[in-house]
Amino acid sequence: MTFHHHHRNQGASLRHQARSAKAPSSPRTGNAATLRAALRAKGTDAPSLPLLALLALAIAALLALTAAPTYAATPNFCPPGSAAGQCNGPEAVAVDQASGNVFIAEGNNARVSEFDSAGHFLRAFGFGVSDGAEELETCTTACIGGAGFLFRPVAVAVDNSAGPSAGDLYVFNGANASVEKYSFNSLTAKFELLLTFGSEGTGPGQFGPSSHPLAVGSSGSLWVGDVERLEQFSDVGTFLSEVALGGAVETVALAIDIDSASPAFKDFYTLTPPAGEENEVQTVTRPASGSYTLTFGGQTTVPIAASATPAEVQQFLEALPSIGRNNVRVTAQESTIDQVGFGGGLAATDVEQIIPSGGATVETSTQGSPGTPGVLSKRKPNGELLETLDASGHPVALALDPTTGNLFVSDQPATKQAFPGSATLLELKSSGEKVRAFATGEVMGHPQGNALAFGNTAQRIYVVSSAGEENSAAQAFAVPPPGPLPG
Repeated sequence: MTFHHHHRNQGASLRHQARSAKAPSSPRTGNAATLRAALRAKGTDAPSLPLLALLALAIAALLALTAAPTYAATPNFCPPGSAAGQCNGPEAVAVDQASGNVFIAEGNNARVSEFDSAGHFLRAFGFGVSDGAEELETCTTACIGGAGFLFRPVAVAVDNSAGPSAGDLYVFNGANASVEKYSFNSLTAKFELLLTFGSEGTGPGQFGPSSHPLAVGSSGSLWVGDVERLEQFSDVGTFLSEVALGGAVETVALAIDIDSASPAFKDFYTLTPPAGEENEVQTVTRPASGSYTLTFGGQTTVPIAASATPAEVQQFLEALPSIGRNNVRVTAQESTIDQVGFGGGLAATDVEQIIPSGGATVETSTQGSPGTPGVLSKRKPNGELLETLDASGHPVALALDPTTGNLFVSDQPATKQAFPGSATLLELKSSGEKVRAFATGEVMGHPQGNALAFGNTAQRIYVVSSAGEENSAAQAFAVPPPGPLPG
């Protein structure tokens, strides 16, 4: 293990100040005071009825504005790219609950980027992210993609315990199958590598060829997901124990309940990936000239010109009630060949084959299949299975609210080829009872694994997605009040 010592007193002081900060007073209190002052503005304790009526309308308007947060997603605060504040292949996200800052592990950019709770970029670290040198660097205004052969962050976790490593950052480095621990030095304004531990293998303290989600327990120990097991390490990287996960071949997401008041205190939540889900793909060969039609579900498109673009063909197919919007995507394979991929409401389904006319032909290149959804499990600290949550859904990512013990899940069918916007965010109690369902149609790309994180300071759920470079995204969602749940 390699240790790098640095000044920590100032950083610890700042974290202490952040944890001790009080929440601002409710805006409704200030609005009410302003209205009371307006009522007395002319020196009378008996305002007129017309004035009361106008002020009542003003009160209603103000309460409508301040009584609830905006529930829609924020814009993508980490759009595709490699410059400062941009993301390429974000794979995991974590929140420092003391400061509210958000950390995103970017696999393709080979760096970890830090944002404040509102999504403003602060800095990033990785090897060569500032000037390309093969050394650990921190960048702020000018950033580039890092050296992926040295550092490929695929999982990230913040120590939000009250232990000696509070505020430090753990990163799983896919480039060398190890865990690395970092801390921000407020005196030098740089991230520093504190230690590295673990190696590739199947023995104690080693990591097999699988996903390796990270989670920090209430005592400050680090848990790492591995093949059929969870491994526990101390805050100085010493291997402590392992917990066997019967039947769980791979764990793609991990969370630990650290709320001492929660009935599920110290319980684990593990997520295994879906298997065998396939979206149907059909290949359409267009005629050389003239026009053709496509029939699906007994409904036929208007005549389509042989020279029509894939986007136009998609519009014609989406106009059929048997398909509908956002349930199909058409892309060009060759000059006269289009691929029709089914998703959305037709995802992971063995749909009927499109019937062509006018000289066009259709072949099924990938048959749709529902496969086996991911499995979200609640487990005792010894790994014993307590229950399966969201059993009727398609859980693909998870996060935990550390103050309530409630679980957040991204539920999305056909994870292999699901269309962007098809995820729904769920909030579940530790018992598995669903409390909320929201953000359907708003989530960009395909969040998977530990691609969700709850920020207690901002009361937001942060979501990252790496579904192709153009769909790299980071969003924040305010949690709405309880409402109707999907059937």
